[in-house]
Amino acid sequence: MYVVVFLALAVAGAIVQLARDRRPRTRGRICEVFLTWWLGLGLGGSALFAAAGHLFLANEVAESIGWPTGSPFQREVGFANLALGTIAVLSVWKRGGFREAAMISMAIFLLGAAIGHIIEIVDTGNTAESNAGPILYTDIFAPLVSIGLLIGARREERAQSSDTVVIENAWQ
Repeated sequence: MYVVVFLALAVAGAIVQLARDRRPRTRGRICEVFLTWWLGLGLGGSALFAAAGHLFLANEVAESIGWPTGSPFQREVGFANLALGTIAVLSVWKRGGFREAAMISMAIFLLGAAIGHIIEIVDTGNTAESNAGPILYTDIFAPLVSIGLLIGARREERAQSSDTVVIENAWQ
């Protein structure tokens, strides 16, 4: 359920920023603001929170997922979440290809986790809340939203840059 909280906080943060922002609310600007909050707080914050759980509360997290306790795999998942969360949070300040790398990495990890959850449900009947509950849906939904926001932001950037070229050429 923590992922839903982080994603909701990210949406709320973006709405507040846009409400206070004096810049024009173009489609690209809206996508840009939502993408920044979504990656930084929504995905990054939830990944860092998950890292803390897998690293420091490994047995409790394993039980909530329906996994056996005591597995060193928890440590590996924890450090993967730590790395991905760090990259996603840094993407708030790093632009260009850094955000795309953060988003692609998170999308691969989350969609891969969703596939793992589905396999667990089908093969073992594991319907534990942290396997078949909200985490399954956010593992699918969050990367798709990220990709949509990135596409929206990039389309607007390209449109604005082509408008700039036309204006610059008109003055030559």
